[in-house]
Formats: sequence, structure tokens, C-alpha cells
Amino acid sequence: MFLNLALNLAFTIHITNTTMKGNTTTDKIKEIITKIGELQAVKRHFDTTVEELESILEKKDKIESNMAKELEDINELEKMGMKSIFYKVLGNKEDQLEKERQEYLQVTLQHKEILNALEVVEFEKKILEKKMLVIEDLESELEGLKSQREKEIMSTPGNLRNELNLLFRKIDDNHKYRVELGEASIMGEKTFESLQVIFAHMKKARDWGNWDMFDSGRGRYHKSMKHNAIDRAMAEISRSKLLLRKFNKELSDVGYSNQRLALQVESIERFPGIIFDNLISDWIVQTKIKSVLGTIENLMDDVQMILKSLMKEKTNSEDESYDLERQKNRFLEEN
Repeated sequence: MFLNLALNLAFTIHITNTTMKGNTTTDKIKEIITKIGELQAVKRHFDTTVEELESILEKKDKIESNMAKELEDINELEKMGMKSIFYKVLGNKEDQLEKERQEYLQVTLQHKEILNALEVVEFEKKILEKKMLVIEDLESELEGLKSQREKEIMSTPGNLRNELNLLFRKIDDNHKYRVELGEASIMGEKTFESLQVIFAHMKKARDWGNWDMFDSGRGRYHKSMKHNAIDRAMAEISRSKLLLRKFNKELSDVGYSNQRLALQVESIERFPGIIFDNLISDWIVQTKIKSVLGTIENLMDDVQMILKSLMKEKTNSEDESYDLERQKNRFLEEN
């Protein structure tokens, strides 16, 4: 097996260093692709060998741990006297020692066996690693030839240049779109977090307001806590307004519009009036707090729905990006 691996390696290095049959850049590209394809089995074999090596090393650690334990048992047994508790429970000391020695011998043999297996697999891994370097060299050479072919096409007027230009425009547009989707998602996440803060404070205001209405003995304390929660919510609302406007702008950049979200942005603009105008009674305050909570909750649902849609669109765009890169590579390889 080792001889075959060595011969294969020598053959691989030989074919890599020989002069290519084709004269054009396209011919050279096709020849290297063929060689890389022939060596793909080496990569699969290398991956399998690495997994096998990891498994052997794990077994080796367990066996060595068992060896240490068995040796410790023998040493402990040899130190014990004939009248020890161990002797009384398990019987003849010499018989027990012989049993422990046999167990230690068995583990030792397993250890030798695993070391032999480890040596074989490590040797095989080294051979395959050298072949992997050949693949890496070929792939690097292939990329260089593709760049060269790209320059050749772009410097020559004609259909090939027009087709390649069209591919490049699609790749650039896709990249810009993915960047804009990412920016929109980041802004949406910030908006959602801000709305969560408002919701938490308004929920506290509602709860304190309930105590305020039904526990007159501590009414002043409850009123203070309620207004404190409302003040914190209002401070965060100012930030949410800005984030929502930015989020809407980012959405328009990727051609996404949500009329429901736009209408609710108008609602959040009116929050100060909803809370503080015409406060006749605690009941009215509580009703308006509940109205704000409902609006915020609807906004959170809408933002979350949009974020899921953006995530799906980003995945589709990434798939398209991979497809465009494959098209470009295939174009350079075949023309």
C-alpha cells in the first residue's frame, strides 16, 4: 500500500511539472481542471484518514488510561498484607495478583496494537498531505490562468467581452443588494430592541397604574412609579422614532415597502399627545397606556415579520451570488 501511494505521488508531481499540451490559456485551464478532478479522490481519502486518525488517538488515550489503572491495582495489591481486608474479602492474594497481571498484559497488547495502527495511519496522512499540496498548487495556478483569460477577453472587443461585462454587472449589483439588505436588517434589529424597551416600560406603567387605582393607601408611591415608567418610555420613544425613519429608508433602498408599518410610524409620532393630553382620570390614563401598548406590540410584530422577510431575501441573494460566481468561472473555463 505504501509503495502504491509513493508511486502515485511521484506520478502526480511528474504530471504537474510536465509542459502543458495546449497552447492557449483556455487549453491550459481545461487541462488543469482535468488534473484537479483526477485528484479529488485524494482529498476525500485525506478527509477520511484524518477522521480515522482522530478515532485512533481517542482509543489510544483510553487504553493508556486503563493501563495506568491496571498497573496501579497491581502495585496496591502487592503492598497489602495477608491479613488485609482485601484478602479476607477476595481470597488468595497470589491468585488475585495473577488476575491483575493478566488484565494488565491484555491492555498492554491492545496498546501495542493501537500504536502500530497509529503509525500506519500517520504515515498515510503524510503522503496524502503532500498530494494535497499538489492540489493547492494546481488550484492556485488555475486562478492565475482565469485572471489571465479574463484580461484577454476584456482587452478584445466582441461578444465574449460583452457577455463577461454583463456577468460582472450582475455580480456587482448582487453584492450591492446584499450590502443594503444587511444594513436594513441591522437597522430593523435596533428598531425592534428599542420598541421592546418602550413596551417593557409602558407595561410597568400599566401595572403601577392598576395599583394606583385600587390601592389608595399607597397612591402617591404608585403614581410616582407609574410616571417614572412613562418618562422612561417617552425617552426611548424619541430614539424609536429616529430608528423607524432610518429603517423605512433602508427598506426603500432594497425596494421594500410596508404600508402597515408606515401607518403605525405615524401613530408613534402622536404618542406624547395620546399620553398627556386631556388627562381627566386615572381610568383614561390606563386606557391610553393600553392603547400605546397595543400600537407598540403591533409595530414589534411588523418589524419582526419584515426582518424574517429580509433574512429570506438575503439567503436568496447569497444563493444567486454563488450561482453568478459559478457562471463566471464556467465562462472563463470554456471560452
